[in-house]
Amino acid sequence: MDGMDGMNGRNIKVALALLSITAIIIVLASAGYASALTIKSVDYSTLTPGSQSALTIKVDNDFSRDVKDVSLSVNTAGTPFSVIGSSQDSADEINEDDDETFTFEIKASGSAKPGDYVIPYIIKYELENVTKTENGNIGITIRGNPSLEYSASIERPVINEQTRINLKIINKGFADARFVSVKLTPQGYTLLSDEEVYIGSVDSDDFETAGFDVYLNSLSPVMNAAVEYRDFDNKKIVENIQILLTVYSRERAVELGIIKESNTGIIILLIALVIILWSVWRIIKKRRARKKMMSRG
Repeated sequence: MDGMDGMNGRNIKVALALLSITAIIIVLASAGYASALTIKSVDYSTLTPGSQSALTIKVDNDFSRDVKDVSLSVNTAGTPFSVIGSSQDSADEINEDDDETFTFEIKASGSAKPGDYVIPYIIKYELENVTKTENGNIGITIRGNPSLEYSASIERPVINEQTRINLKIINKGFADARFVSVKLTPQGYTLLSDEEVYIGSVDSDDFETAGFDVYLNSLSPVMNAAVEYRDFDNKKIVENIQILLTVYSRERAVELGIIKESNTGIIILLIALVIILWSVWRIIKKRRARKKMMSRG
Protein backbone atom coordinates (compact mmCIF):
# COMPACT_ATOMS: atom_id res chain seq x y z
CA MET A 1 0.00 0.00 0.00
CA ASP A 2 2.86 2.33 0.89
CA GLY A 3 4.46 1.50 -2.47
CA MET A 4 1.31 2.53 -4.31
CA ASP A 5 1.16 5.82 -2.42
CA GLY A 6 4.79 6.56 -3.25
CA MET A 7 4.21 5.84 -6.92
CA ASN A 8 1.17 8.09 -7.02
CA GLY A 9 3.16 10.88 -5.40
CA ARG A 10 5.91 10.56 -8.00
CA ASN A 11 3.35 10.59 -10.82
CA ILE A 12 1.81 13.78 -9.47
CA LYS A 13 5.22 15.46 -9.31
CA VAL A 14 6.01 14.42 -12.88
CA ALA A 15 2.64 15.70 -14.06
CA LEU A 16 3.18 19.03 -12.34
CA ALA A 17 6.65 19.32 -13.86
CA LEU A 18 5.25 18.61 -17.32
CA LEU A 19 2.55 21.24 -16.82
CA SER A 20 5.16 23.81 -15.76
CA ILE A 21 7.33 23.07 -18.78
CA THR A 22 4.31 23.29 -21.08
CA ALA A 23 3.32 26.65 -19.57
CA ILE A 24 6.84 28.00 -20.08
CA ILE A 25 6.84 26.84 -23.69
CA ILE A 26 3.47 28.50 -24.29
CA VAL A 27 4.68 31.77 -22.74
CA LEU A 28 7.87 31.74 -24.78
CA ALA A 29 5.96 30.86 -27.93
CA SER A 30 3.48 33.66 -27.40
CA ALA A 31 6.14 36.22 -26.47
CA GLY A 32 6.74 36.98 -30.10
CA TYR A 33 3.08 37.72 -30.61
CA ALA A 34 2.96 39.95 -27.54
CA SER A 35 5.73 42.12 -28.98
CA ALA A 36 5.16 45.01 -31.34
CA LEU A 37 6.70 47.56 -33.65
CA THR A 38 7.88 50.38 -31.40
CA ILE A 39 9.08 53.92 -31.99
CA LYS A 40 12.77 53.85 -31.13
CA SER A 41 13.58 57.52 -31.76
CA VAL A 42 12.22 60.73 -33.26
CA ASP A 43 14.65 63.29 -34.68
CA TYR A 44 14.18 66.72 -36.26
CA SER A 45 15.97 70.06 -36.46
CA THR A 46 14.96 72.96 -34.25
CA LEU A 47 11.56 74.22 -35.34
CA THR A 48 10.41 77.81 -34.96
CA PRO A 49 7.18 79.35 -36.31
CA GLY A 50 7.33 79.26 -40.11
CA SER A 51 10.34 76.91 -40.36
CA GLN A 52 10.53 73.37 -41.69
CA SER A 53 12.59 70.27 -40.96
CA ALA A 54 13.07 66.65 -41.91
CA LEU A 55 11.29 64.41 -39.41
CA THR A 56 12.88 60.98 -39.05
CA ILE A 57 11.12 58.24 -37.09
CA LYS A 58 13.03 55.05 -36.32
CA VAL A 59 10.80 51.99 -35.86
CA ASP A 60 12.12 48.92 -34.04
CA ASN A 61 10.90 45.38 -34.70
CA ASP A 62 10.51 43.67 -31.33
CA PHE A 63 8.92 40.58 -32.82
CA SER A 64 10.82 37.31 -32.99
CA ARG A 65 10.08 37.17 -36.71
CA ASP A 66 10.20 39.47 -39.73
CA VAL A 67 7.34 41.83 -40.62
CA LYS A 68 6.48 42.85 -44.17
CA ASP A 69 4.77 45.69 -46.07
CA VAL A 70 5.35 48.20 -43.30
CA SER A 71 3.89 51.70 -43.69
CA LEU A 72 3.91 54.65 -41.30
CA SER A 73 1.51 57.59 -41.69
CA VAL A 74 1.43 60.85 -39.75
CA ASN A 75 -1.72 62.94 -39.31
CA THR A 76 -1.12 66.68 -38.83
CA ALA A 77 -4.79 67.67 -38.91
CA GLY A 78 -5.61 69.89 -35.95
CA THR A 79 -1.95 70.68 -35.31
CA PRO A 80 0.16 73.72 -36.31
CA PHE A 81 2.14 71.50 -38.71
CA SER A 82 1.81 70.53 -42.34
CA VAL A 83 3.57 67.79 -44.28
CA ILE A 84 5.46 68.79 -47.39
CA GLY A 85 5.07 65.88 -49.79
CA SER A 86 3.62 62.58 -48.68
CA SER A 87 2.37 61.96 -45.16
CA GLN A 88 3.15 58.24 -45.55
CA ASP A 89 6.44 56.37 -45.86
CA SER A 90 6.91 52.62 -46.27
CA ALA A 91 9.39 49.76 -46.16
CA ASP A 92 9.17 46.31 -47.76
CA GLU A 93 10.08 44.61 -44.50
CA ILE A 94 11.75 44.99 -41.12
CA ASN A 95 13.74 41.97 -40.06
CA GLU A 96 13.56 40.43 -36.62
CA ASP A 97 15.38 42.59 -34.01
CA ASP A 98 16.10 45.23 -36.65
CA ASP A 99 14.83 48.76 -37.26
CA GLU A 100 13.84 51.00 -40.14
CA THR A 101 13.82 54.79 -40.55
CA PHE A 102 10.82 56.63 -41.99
CA THR A 103 11.30 60.21 -43.15
CA PHE A 104 8.87 63.13 -43.61
CA GLU A 105 9.26 66.84 -44.30
CA ILE A 106 7.18 68.96 -41.91
CA LYS A 107 6.62 72.69 -41.62
CA ALA A 108 5.45 74.69 -38.62
CA SER A 109 2.79 77.33 -39.23
CA GLY A 110 4.01 80.92 -39.18
CA SER A 111 1.30 81.75 -36.65
CA ALA A 112 2.11 78.81 -34.37
CA LYS A 113 2.75 79.50 -30.70
CA PRO A 114 5.94 77.99 -29.31
CA GLY A 115 5.16 74.94 -27.22
CA ASP A 116 4.90 71.15 -27.15
CA TYR A 117 2.57 69.37 -29.58
CA VAL A 118 1.67 65.79 -30.49
CA ILE A 119 1.26 64.30 -33.97
CA PRO A 120 -0.72 61.05 -34.24
CA TYR A 121 0.74 58.21 -36.30
CA ILE A 122 -0.47 54.87 -37.68
CA ILE A 123 1.79 51.88 -38.40
CA LYS A 124 0.47 49.12 -40.65
CA TYR A 125 2.32 45.87 -41.32
CA GLU A 126 1.91 42.21 -42.17
CA LEU A 127 2.89 39.52 -39.69
CA GLU A 128 2.55 35.90 -40.83
CA ASN A 129 0.04 36.91 -43.53
CA VAL A 130 -2.08 38.88 -41.05
CA THR A 131 -2.39 42.68 -41.45
CA LYS A 132 -2.00 44.56 -38.19
CA THR A 133 -2.31 48.22 -37.18
CA GLU A 134 -0.77 50.17 -34.32
CA ASN A 135 -1.58 53.76 -33.30
CA GLY A 136 0.33 56.27 -31.22
CA ASN A 137 1.59 59.84 -30.88
CA ILE A 138 4.96 61.50 -31.24
CA GLY A 139 5.94 64.74 -29.50
CA ILE A 140 7.16 67.76 -31.47
CA THR A 141 8.33 71.07 -29.95
CA ILE A 142 8.12 74.47 -31.62
CA ARG A 143 10.71 76.70 -30.05
CA GLY A 144 10.96 80.48 -29.81
CA ASN A 145 12.18 83.20 -27.49
CA PRO A 146 11.19 86.76 -26.68
CA SER A 147 13.05 89.60 -28.37
CA LEU A 148 12.52 92.83 -26.46
CA GLU A 149 13.07 96.39 -27.66
CA TYR A 150 12.71 99.53 -25.56
CA SER A 151 11.78 103.19 -25.87
CA ALA A 152 11.29 105.84 -23.19
CA SER A 153 9.34 109.08 -23.02
CA ILE A 154 8.56 111.86 -20.53
CA GLU A 155 4.98 113.06 -20.36
CA ARG A 156 5.99 116.68 -19.58
CA PRO A 157 9.75 117.12 -20.17
CA VAL A 158 10.22 120.45 -18.36
CA ILE A 159 12.98 121.11 -15.82
CA ASN A 160 12.01 121.47 -12.16
CA GLU A 161 8.61 119.89 -12.63
CA GLN A 162 6.93 116.74 -11.40
CA THR A 163 6.03 114.39 -14.25
CA ARG A 164 6.05 110.75 -15.34
CA ILE A 165 8.64 108.69 -17.24
CA ASN A 166 7.27 105.79 -19.29
CA LEU A 167 9.27 102.79 -20.52
CA LYS A 168 7.69 101.00 -23.49
CA ILE A 169 8.65 97.32 -23.85
CA ILE A 170 8.02 95.83 -27.31
CA ASN A 171 8.24 92.06 -27.85
CA LYS A 172 9.22 91.23 -31.44
CA GLY A 173 10.09 87.60 -30.66
CA PHE A 174 8.14 84.39 -31.27
CA ALA A 175 7.50 83.63 -27.59
CA ASP A 176 5.96 85.58 -24.72
CA ALA A 177 8.20 87.20 -22.13
CA ARG A 178 6.87 86.07 -18.76
CA PHE A 179 7.17 87.43 -15.23
CA VAL A 180 8.51 90.76 -16.51
CA SER A 181 9.64 93.38 -14.00
CA VAL A 182 11.47 96.71 -14.37
CA LYS A 183 13.79 98.20 -11.75
CA LEU A 184 14.81 101.83 -12.20
CA THR A 185 18.02 103.56 -11.05
CA PRO A 186 17.46 107.37 -11.11
CA GLN A 187 19.93 109.68 -12.87
CA GLY A 188 19.01 113.33 -13.36
CA TYR A 189 15.69 113.09 -11.56
CA THR A 190 14.22 112.22 -8.19
CA LEU A 191 12.08 109.11 -8.06
CA LEU A 192 8.71 109.75 -6.41
CA SER A 193 7.18 106.27 -6.89
CA ASP A 194 8.44 102.73 -6.30
CA GLU A 195 11.72 101.90 -8.00
CA GLU A 196 10.39 98.56 -9.28
CA VAL A 197 7.29 97.86 -11.38
CA TYR A 198 5.94 94.36 -12.07
CA ILE A 199 4.38 94.00 -15.53
CA GLY A 200 3.65 90.27 -15.85
CA SER A 201 3.65 89.01 -19.45
CA VAL A 202 4.59 90.83 -22.63
CA ASP A 203 3.00 88.76 -25.38
CA SER A 204 4.65 88.08 -28.71
CA ASP A 205 3.99 90.91 -31.21
CA ASP A 206 2.70 93.16 -28.43
CA PHE A 207 3.93 95.74 -25.93
CA GLU A 208 3.50 96.87 -22.34
CA THR A 209 4.44 100.07 -20.50
CA ALA A 210 6.02 100.69 -17.11
CA GLY A 211 5.56 104.17 -15.61
CA PHE A 212 7.46 106.02 -12.86
CA ASP A 213 6.59 109.31 -11.13
CA VAL A 214 9.63 111.61 -10.98
CA TYR A 215 10.78 115.16 -10.32
CA LEU A 216 13.09 116.45 -13.06
CA ASN A 217 16.21 118.26 -11.87
CA SER A 218 18.47 117.90 -14.91
CA LEU A 219 18.28 118.79 -18.58
CA SER A 220 20.02 115.50 -19.49
CA PRO A 221 18.49 112.69 -17.40
CA VAL A 222 19.17 109.03 -18.16
CA MET A 223 16.84 106.06 -17.79
CA ASN A 224 18.91 103.28 -16.25
CA ALA A 225 16.78 100.18 -15.84
CA ALA A 226 17.14 96.44 -15.34
CA VAL A 227 14.44 94.42 -17.11
CA GLU A 228 14.04 90.88 -15.79
CA TYR A 229 11.91 88.16 -17.42
CA ARG A 230 11.63 84.42 -18.13
CA ASP A 231 12.06 82.98 -21.63
CA PHE A 232 10.51 79.92 -23.34
CA ASP A 233 12.71 77.52 -21.34
CA ASN A 234 11.86 79.34 -18.08
CA LYS A 235 15.39 80.72 -18.00
CA LYS A 236 15.78 84.01 -16.13
CA ILE A 237 17.02 86.83 -18.37
CA VAL A 238 18.18 90.25 -17.13
CA GLU A 239 18.70 93.05 -19.66
CA ASN A 240 20.28 96.32 -18.53
CA ILE A 241 19.19 99.29 -20.61
CA GLN A 242 20.30 102.93 -20.73
CA ILE A 243 18.23 105.50 -22.60
CA LEU A 244 19.16 109.20 -22.81
CA LEU A 245 16.23 111.53 -22.21
CA THR A 246 15.71 115.17 -23.18
CA VAL A 247 14.37 117.82 -20.82
CA TYR A 248 13.75 121.50 -21.70
CA SER A 249 13.94 124.75 -19.82
CA ARG A 250 10.60 126.44 -19.23
CA GLU A 251 11.33 129.11 -21.83
CA ARG A 252 12.28 126.54 -24.47
CA ALA A 253 9.25 124.41 -23.58
CA VAL A 254 7.02 127.45 -24.23
CA GLU A 255 8.71 128.03 -27.59
CA LEU A 256 8.16 124.39 -28.58
CA GLY A 257 4.54 124.46 -27.47
CA ILE A 258 5.11 121.83 -24.81
CA ILE A 259 3.60 124.17 -22.25
CA LYS A 260 1.54 127.32 -22.66
CA GLU A 261 2.04 130.35 -20.46
CA SER A 262 -1.01 131.39 -18.52
CA ASN A 263 -2.74 134.65 -19.64
CA THR A 264 -4.37 135.12 -16.25
CA GLY A 265 -1.89 137.80 -15.15
CA ILE A 266 -2.33 139.79 -18.34
CA ILE A 267 -6.11 139.57 -18.09
CA ILE A 268 -6.05 140.78 -14.47
CA LEU A 269 -3.74 143.64 -15.44
CA LEU A 270 -6.03 144.71 -18.29
CA ILE A 271 -9.08 144.60 -16.01
CA ALA A 272 -7.25 146.70 -13.42
CA LEU A 273 -6.20 149.17 -16.11
CA VAL A 274 -9.79 149.47 -17.36
CA ILE A 275 -11.02 150.08 -13.81
CA ILE A 276 -8.36 152.75 -13.26
CA LEU A 277 -9.14 154.46 -16.56
CA TRP A 278 -12.86 154.37 -15.80
CA SER A 279 -12.22 155.82 -12.34
CA VAL A 280 -10.04 158.60 -13.77
CA TRP A 281 -12.67 159.36 -16.39
CA ARG A 282 -15.34 159.59 -13.67
CA ILE A 283 -13.21 161.95 -11.62
CA ILE A 284 -12.50 164.19 -14.61
CA LYS A 285 -16.14 164.17 -15.58
CA LYS A 286 -17.23 165.26 -12.09
CA ARG A 287 -14.67 168.08 -12.00
CA ARG A 288 -15.87 169.41 -15.33
CA ALA A 289 -19.46 169.28 -14.14
CA ARG A 290 -18.57 171.32 -11.02
CA LYS A 291 -16.70 173.93 -13.04
CA LYS A 292 -19.73 174.44 -15.28
CA MET A 293 -22.00 174.89 -12.30
CA MET A 294 -19.64 177.43 -10.72
CA SER A 295 -19.32 179.40 -13.94
CA ARG A 296 -23.10 179.69 -14.24
CA GLY A 297 -23.43 180.92 -10.69
